Amino acid sequence: MIHTNQMEIDFDFEAIAKDFSIFEARRDQGNYWKSRVPDVALQECKALAVVYERGPSCYILYHRASVEQHSLKQVLECCEDNVRVQEISAQEMAETKKHLLAQLLCNALPSIQANGELYHNVTGNLYYMQPSWVNYRKEVLASFWTLQISFTKDCCVKLDVKTFSNARLKQGSKNKPQYLFDPECYILRRALRDDPGNSTDRFVIGALNQRRKNTIPFLEFGSLTDYQNCKVGILHQFLRDVRKSLSPYLSLTMVSLDESTHLGVCGSVDSMTGIRNRLRETPLYLEDTVRNEQSRTLISMLRYELAQYSEVTFMEGTPEKGDALLRIIHHPLFYEDHPEDDEYLKAPKHCVVQHITVEDFQLTGMNARRTKEKEDHKLLKVIQELAIKIDISRRQMSCYDWAKLGVNRPVTFVMASSDYKDKSEPICYDMLRIQPGGELYFESWQQSFWEDNSEREKISAAFETPHGKFNPTIKGLVYEEENNIHIIYDTDRYTLPNMQDLEQVLSATRDDEQVPAKPLVETIQKYADSLSGNESVRCQMILDEINQHGMQVSRKELRHILNLRSNLGKQINRFIFEETGVLIGNTLKSARNKEALFGGVLGIRHFCKDGAQYYYSGYLGSSLNRTLPHACRIRRVCSTGPTLQFQHYLPLLEVDFVRASGWPVIPFPFKYLHEWKAQ
Repeated sequence: MIHTNQMEIDFDFEAIAKDFSIFEARRDQGNYWKSRVPDVALQECKALAVVYERGPSCYILYHRASVEQHSLKQVLECCEDNVRVQEISAQEMAETKKHLLAQLLCNALPSIQANGELYHNVTGNLYYMQPSWVNYRKEVLASFWTLQISFTKDCCVKLDVKTFSNARLKQGSKNKPQYLFDPECYILRRALRDDPGNSTDRFVIGALNQRRKNTIPFLEFGSLTDYQNCKVGILHQFLRDVRKSLSPYLSLTMVSLDESTHLGVCGSVDSMTGIRNRLRETPLYLEDTVRNEQSRTLISMLRYELAQYSEVTFMEGTPEKGDALLRIIHHPLFYEDHPEDDEYLKAPKHCVVQHITVEDFQLTGMNARRTKEKEDHKLLKVIQELAIKIDISRRQMSCYDWAKLGVNRPVTFVMASSDYKDKSEPICYDMLRIQPGGELYFESWQQSFWEDNSEREKISAAFETPHGKFNPTIKGLVYEEENNIHIIYDTDRYTLPNMQDLEQVLSATRDDEQVPAKPLVETIQKYADSLSGNESVRCQMILDEINQHGMQVSRKELRHILNLRSNLGKQINRFIFEETGVLIGNTLKSARNKEALFGGVLGIRHFCKDGAQYYYSGYLGSSLNRTLPHACRIRRVCSTGPTLQFQHYLPLLEVDFVRASGWPVIPFPFKYLHEWKAQ
């Protein structure tokens, strides 16, 4: 069973009606995006919580015994024209807006929870904030960031980072809604009309620098503190807070999925053989546009590693049509200050070009511990990108053995794009058709209302919503027959690790926790008695080092002493746990723990439910780091025809030449399509 962020939401309507009153503020037209109504209800009328979404209704929650609710109608109806206030039941609200009732109750956490200072209900939204999420410039609070917790209509919990920036420092903030934040009292609220003008700093939503947005990693498990400050840990805390503070009224249960297919367990079939062959048969040239000491060092390492691992050498002279060219250039920020020297714009069009930025791309020729020579992973990705571009140029696939897919008909991949700012612009379609022998055929066209091509009409219809609008949630189409087109949709659902067990393991292995040394020494001595030779000597060295720490030793020090990366260290760690129940190292990356704790974010998994198929592409188990920056989004696949067989295309996700540390999120031929379109 794979846990997801989708929730089964249940209410106790009698308990809600007994303790709370719910009011609906409704207007004739418009919405509440820039309205004062939600914040007047919170600040002046002392409501417990407020929520709204696009539309004319705003919902307000009070304790049933609250006297302030009696003035709500008069204050809000005087606040803005065309606002009418009436009480409604929770059951009535849940009939059409179940997710919004759950949000309204959760928005009350800052008011009803003992440690509610971590949560803020501002302008109908619920924000979670850690004290460390602040940025000062000298002594001025320049910005702070929060995690907005919200429910979608499908009852999925969304976690979005929202940055609040000092209005004095952010351009274009004059006409935006402004907020007041007191970092000492930890109070965040909307600035109202009666608030003093310039006595305190005001903040607006948005980062000071759009290129340097604040981020919160999806999952971190280097320590318990890391886990508690990542999105998964905060979601775990939020669900615990809901259970503790709202259990009489609301219960949230994670929806789980049963997998039908599981790929990506042991890594993909090595694609580098075909990729290196493609490079060896293509004349490869090098151009250094930077010409400094850093670029010369990079060139030296490029020559060495390409010759050593790929048996590829650079040609001398000028590339001809169809040849390949590696160009060393500066990163984009450099050319912002020197636009006349922008080497991106000077790249030749007649050959295949792959850029390498000298500031971001330095090769060591060593493994991560610098103990032995190894091909740099960064160079591997460059080689893979270049091979894909060569495939596109020659219209023949070499990075993947297409015949292994086992299809004897052409397979077509289509993606579409629409200008959301200018609806008058036609929709653009890009298509890749791959023949059974791996030959590539590309085509692009714009939407036409007089289309006389049956296949294009069906493609256009597949990208539409039931209301005939362009559907931006569609990632692409895959099909062999135009009457049976597979449509890949984005969803708001993503998978989760085993949060409960992961937190328990991290809690049991805190770095700073002191462990009595004597029982450890006795247990390790017992294990050492069964050893001989070199292992016995190493075990005695471990005992001597532990004895030097006195009565107690921290887990962090013990992990260093045992060297849990070594086989002996792992064996001693396991023996200590079996004998005493004390866990020194959490062994999170062991094969057993990877599946038990992280199965929901690793590999490729396929699910069938309610006439649709679902899948997600996660991270590579072989390269599991202690930080996973992004969630693994679940995608839904439906068909325009009678046969839904997306599982046949799952091998197109099990390739290692698209993403550095994870499987492709959609079949890899879409990567070819993106690269072709960018040319």
